[in-house]
Amino acid sequence: MLIRIIFFLFTLTSLSFGGSNPVAVYAAAGTAGPVRELSDSYTKKTGIQIDNNFASSGTLAKQITNGAEAEIFISANEQWITYLKSNGLLKEGTVQKICSNSLALITQKDSGIKVKLSKNYEFRKINSYIISIGDPGYVPVGKYTKQVFDSLGWFGKLQDNFILAKDVSSVLKYVELGEADLGIVYSTEAALSDKVKILQIIPQTLHEPINFYIAIVKGASAEAENFYRYILGNEGKDLFKRKGFIVEDD
Repeated sequence: MLIRIIFFLFTLTSLSFGGSNPVAVYAAAGTAGPVRELSDSYTKKTGIQIDNNFASSGTLAKQITNGAEAEIFISANEQWITYLKSNGLLKEGTVQKICSNSLALITQKDSGIKVKLSKNYEFRKINSYIISIGDPGYVPVGKYTKQVFDSLGWFGKLQDNFILAKDVSSVLKYVELGEADLGIVYSTEAALSDKVKILQIIPQTLHEPINFYIAIVKGASAEAENFYRYILGNEGKDLFKRKGFIVEDD
């Protein structure tokens, strides 16, 4: 009898907290701040746990393709959304743009470096510095960064200067630790650190628009779909705005 009572109470608790399985969210590292806060607030409201996995969009997309049990995917560009969609892994009609961002050229807080990225700037003034960038093959911030240097005609010339990072958070860390003189990150990422300073918000004419997208992975639970709607709702939009992202009004 005691065992039956314990089992009944465990089952009742599990139901009241939305089941034992947390919602699996695979999100671009650049969205870690707002996604963590939204996850916490959603859990407080509903009791449903959110299991977040943050990495570069390319790394996450490959993991999902290889069978990772993700339910929601948040990408820092459209490329990896298209990749998963072409592999038949996303629920039809769920791809939505969340917000936009900008790129920032950063250096350490106490650095005396003064450089600028523009077509009129002298290349020799930046050629002596070690520069941390996201790996353009997998990391959206790296793809946008390559577009910037390609626009300036500098990418090939700077190959030996680059430290390739696995995601935007790692780019920031290299600069914070002084392992790189300069780095290019999202402006929202730069704002998270008191160890770096922004030298320049890079002109958007030098790269494609930086848009973040969300989609539901096929086979996702009803709880995941509810959290997806929560992210796209007013609370989600307001939080992304407060974190410095650009959110379009309906």
